[in-house]
Amino acid sequence: MRAEIAFLEAAATTSPAALYHPPDAAVAGLEETHRRAVAAITSSPQTVQPLRIHAGADKPAALAALAATAHHHNSRILALPGTPAAADYAGANRYADTTANLDDARTKLDTNRWKLPLGSLIVVDDADHLQPEQLRWLTQTAAATNTKLVLITTADSRDPAHTLLAVLTDNLPSAQHIGTADPNRRQNPTTIQRAEHHLAATSAPTITRNQATQLLQRRNQLIDRLRDIADTTAHIDAVAAHQQDLNRGHDRGTGLER
Repeated sequence: MRAEIAFLEAAATTSPAALYHPPDAAVAGLEETHRRAVAAITSSPQTVQPLRIHAGADKPAALAALAATAHHHNSRILALPGTPAAADYAGANRYADTTANLDDARTKLDTNRWKLPLGSLIVVDDADHLQPEQLRWLTQTAAATNTKLVLITTADSRDPAHTLLAVLTDNLPSAQHIGTADPNRRQNPTTIQRAEHHLAATSAPTITRNQATQLLQRRNQLIDRLRDIADTTAHIDAVAAHQQDLNRGHDRGTGLER
């Protein structure tokens, strides 16, 4: 549970340089739920952006819209596929400026042979196939370089090797879904979920119970802070959109007609 909370905290950073709003051309033709997901991902200051792909989702269109938005704002896109299949997909559906093996990219970034431009977009397809240590490195690197990290997972029948991606999907307000989720598909519960269930079903005070309660309080405080950030960002966006509408309809006369 400590590992899950620590990963959630590491993912709770912001990357202001990677906040960019999609132009109309980038999302033209997207189905409405896809449009909202792309807008939410690109317009959020949150560093880590989980994206869950369900049946019926138009993944190529969503990735193309993400790429078009980043390029519109002169940001670069680095794809780090989590599986050979994801690497093949990136090759057949060119959404990134550079596609690289994760371990090779890590070596080059850690040795300063590569440097991520400010505000870059990092896309990791099949992110749930990565090891926890790799996910922690990606999260820390994105935060340290003021870049945006999109972690893509695809809903399937495979049981993941760990629960870290599920922790992000369940807890981060920035998590997005496209497609139609299978109502009969149940994922393995995270340790956080198991702890919440246990605490709700028992009342006997123990040291372990107190520790779990404190960890959940840390999680709740974190989520409240992230929701405040999301609400503030949404308010700023609404004010900016309203001002744009006013500017479009502004009377440019001298005001002396009367």
